[in-house]
Amino acid sequence: MPKKFNNNSIWTIAVLFIFILVLKSYNIEIGNLYWIFFTFVLFITIPAALIFKSTSTLFFSQAIGILPFVFWYKTHNPFIIKTPLFILFLSIALIQLVFEKKKIVLNLLDIIFLSSGSIFIISLFLNSFSNRLMEFTFFFCGLYSVYFLFKQSDEKIKLIHFWIYIGTFIAVYGIIQWLGLDPFMPMERFKTPFTARIIGTLGNPNFYSGYLIGILSFTLYYFFRKPTKILGIALFLQLIALFATGTRGVLIALFLSILIFIFTKKSKALIAIFIILIALLFLIPSMRQRMVSIPRQLTKKTGSLGQRMLMWHTAMKMIKKNPLGMGLAGFRLNYPEYQGQYLKNPHYLKLATHARHPHNEFFEMALNGGPILLLLYILLLLFIIWTLFLKEDDAIFQSAIFAILTMFIHNIASVVLNYSPPLSNFAILLGIIFIFIKSKNKFHFNSKFLYFILIFNVFLFLFWTRATIGSYHFANGVGAVNAYSSTKDIRYLKSARSELLKSVKYDPIFVNSWYRLGNVELLLAKVDKNGPHNEKALKYLEKANSLQPHYFEIRYNMGLAYISQGIYKNGDEYLKKALKLEPYNLKVIKEWCETGFKLLNPGDEYEERLKYLKTAIDANELALKYNPNAKKIQEGVLSGKDYYYRQSGYYYYQKKAYKKALNVFHKGYLYAKSIDDKNKAKLFLNNCLAISRQLKDIHLIDNYISILRQEFPNSANIYFEEAIFQLQYKDKTKGIKMINTLLDQNPDKKMKTIIYKKIIQLKLYNIFSKLHAKRSLKSFINEFRNGKSKKMLLKKYPEYRGLLK
Repeated sequence: MPKKFNNNSIWTIAVLFIFILVLKSYNIEIGNLYWIFFTFVLFITIPAALIFKSTSTLFFSQAIGILPFVFWYKTHNPFIIKTPLFILFLSIALIQLVFEKKKIVLNLLDIIFLSSGSIFIISLFLNSFSNRLMEFTFFFCGLYSVYFLFKQSDEKIKLIHFWIYIGTFIAVYGIIQWLGLDPFMPMERFKTPFTARIIGTLGNPNFYSGYLIGILSFTLYYFFRKPTKILGIALFLQLIALFATGTRGVLIALFLSILIFIFTKKSKALIAIFIILIALLFLIPSMRQRMVSIPRQLTKKTGSLGQRMLMWHTAMKMIKKNPLGMGLAGFRLNYPEYQGQYLKNPHYLKLATHARHPHNEFFEMALNGGPILLLLYILLLLFIIWTLFLKEDDAIFQSAIFAILTMFIHNIASVVLNYSPPLSNFAILLGIIFIFIKSKNKFHFNSKFLYFILIFNVFLFLFWTRATIGSYHFANGVGAVNAYSSTKDIRYLKSARSELLKSVKYDPIFVNSWYRLGNVELLLAKVDKNGPHNEKALKYLEKANSLQPHYFEIRYNMGLAYISQGIYKNGDEYLKKALKLEPYNLKVIKEWCETGFKLLNPGDEYEERLKYLKTAIDANELALKYNPNAKKIQEGVLSGKDYYYRQSGYYYYQKKAYKKALNVFHKGYLYAKSIDDKNKAKLFLNNCLAISRQLKDIHLIDNYISILRQEFPNSANIYFEEAIFQLQYKDKTKGIKMINTLLDQNPDKKMKTIIYKKIIQLKLYNIFSKLHAKRSLKSFINEFRNGKSKKMLLKKYPEYRGLLK
C-alpha cells in the first residue's frame, strides 16, 4: 500500500460530478444517481486511491468498477449510463499513459490478439454502420482497451486483488437485493426475500451471474491454492450471490470446470468443493426446481431452454446461408426473418422473440466475423486447453485458466461476452494468462500512438452520452403512453409525442423511439380525425423500418396505418411481410383476412386465406398442449376460431354454398357452447336457422328451432321463429295462436312492427284477419296486398310507416 493517498482520486470525483452536470443541463431528472455515485466514490474510488500509485491504473480501476456498479432508473435502459462513463475513464487512463511518457511494450501474443480487432473494425463498416456501433463499442472498449490497459499496468497484482474486491462488493449488493432490502431499486419482485432471481446491478440474472462467474471462478481456485480468511469470506459471498441468481448455465459451467481440473490437476480440494456445491444445489428449493425442469424444457421445447433451441436452429440456418458471416449485429438485425420458418412448428410458436444474440458464442463469432473470427475463437479455446497441461504452477496463472475455461463453457449456452462487464473480466483473465506465456519477441511503441485511439473514444463517448439522454426521454414517452392507456386523457398522448421527438433528436438510430412515435400518431388519429396523424405515423414507422427492417410489430402497424387510410393494397402487402416473420400470428392473419375480404370481393383467394387461418388455429391449439398457461395463445385461439367460423360461414353463404355454410356455422355453435359463450352460440344457431330456411329443409328448421328453444327458453325472438315455422310448414292454427300470445305479451310498437313485417315478407296475408290487431291494420294489409301506392298508404296509415320499408 502506498504511503500516501493518491490525490488524483479527486479527478475521479470531478469526472462523476461533471457528468451529472451534463445530464442536469438537459433538464434530466437524476433520481438515485447522486446516492449511487456517492456509494461508488465511498466503496470504489477511495479504496483505489489508497491502493494504487499510478494514476493511469487508478482511472483504469474506476473503469472496471463503473461497469458492474453504476446504474440509473430514470431511463428506458437503466444501465446505459455506465457505458459513456466506462469509455470516459478508459480514455483518461490512456491519456495518463501518454503523460507518463511510458514506453508501450507488447509481445507477439499481444500483437496477435490485438490484431484480431481488425475483423471487428472491418465488420463495423458493413451495411448499417449505426446499427453495428453498439456491438463494436463492447468489443473495442470492453475487450481490447481493458486488455491493453491491464497489460501496461505496473500494479497488476494489486489490480487483481481490487478486481476480486469489486466482484465481492457487487455480490454483497446482490445478497442485499435477495433479502428484499435494495436501497436503489425497490421492486415488487424483491418484497418476498429468497424467492426472486436477483439481477444485481446488471438488470438481468443472466448478465449478473455471467459477470460474477469470471471473478468467482478465479476467487475459488485462488483460495484453494493460497487460502486466506479474506479470500474465504469473498468466496462465500460470491457463491451465495451466484446461487441467488438461479442461473443454471453458470452453475453447470462451474461444475464442468471443476471436473476438468479434478481430472487434469488431481485436486482433492476441488472434489470437496464439488460435493459442497452439489449439496447447495439441492438445499436451495428455487435452484433445485430450475435444475429439475431442464429435461422437461428440452423434450417439450418450452421455457428458456426451448427458446435457446429455437435460436440455435435459426443461427445454424443463418450461418449456412451466410458462410462468410453477416457482420457485427448481423444476428440481431436478421434473426426475425430466419426465425419465421420455424414458427410454424407448434413447439416454437410461443417462443418468438427479438433475440439480440444466439445464446452460443461459437454461433455469434461465426455470424459476426465469419470463418476467420470463429477460427480465432476456437484457437483461443484450444490454447486455454493447452495451458492446462503446462508445468507453470503459479496460483494466479492457474486461477485465471480455471476462470476463463468456466467462461468458455458458460458461453456455449450464453453470450455474455457481448456485454461489457463480463467481457472486461474475460479480457483481464486473458491478460493474466498471456503474462505467464513467455515470448522472446518484444515490440516497443511510442505512447503517442494512443492519441488515435482517444479520438475514436471521444466519438464513442459523445454517441453514448446522447444515447443516454435519448433513453431518458424515451422512458418519459413510454410512461405518458401508459398514463393515456389508463386515463384516456389526450394530453398524455401529446406529452408522449413531445418526449419521443426529443428521444429521436438525441438518439436517431434507436428504432423503438421511431416505432413508438408511429404508434402514438396512430392513437392520435383515433381521437383527432382532422390532423395528419396517419401520414405522420407512416413516416415514423417507415423510419423505424429502415433502421430495423425485420421487426414484426413495425410491419404490422404499417399495415394498419395504410388500412386506416383506405389504402388496402399497401396495407395488405405489409401484413404479408409481417406474416413472413410470424406466420401463425392469429391477430395478423385475422386482419389479413379482413383486408382480403375488401380487396378480393371475396373470391377463391379469400377462401385460401380462411383455410390458412384454420391451419394457424390448429397449430396454435397444438402449441397450447405444450404451453397450457400461455394466455396470449389462448386468447388468440378463442378470437381466431370465432372469426373463422363467422367469416367462413358468411363466405359460403354469399357463394350460395348453403350446405358448406351450414356445416361451418354448426361447428361455430358447438365451439361457442364448449367455451360456454351463450351470445356466440345464439348467433351461430340463428345463422344455421337462416340457412336451413334457404335450403327449405323442414327437418333442419325444426331441429334448430328446437335447439334454440332448449338453449334459450325465455327468448321472445325464438318463440316468434317457432310461430312462423308453424305457420309455414306445420300447424297454422297453432302458429296464429303463438303470434297472438306474443302480441298480447309484447304491446310495444317495435315488437309488433317486427312481427307484422315478417308476416308480410312471407306473404301470409290471410292470417291478419285472425290476429289480435286493430281493424285499421287489417284494412292496411288488404290495400297493401291489392297494390295501393306507398304514397297513398303513408298518407292514410302513417302509424304503419315501418311496414313499408
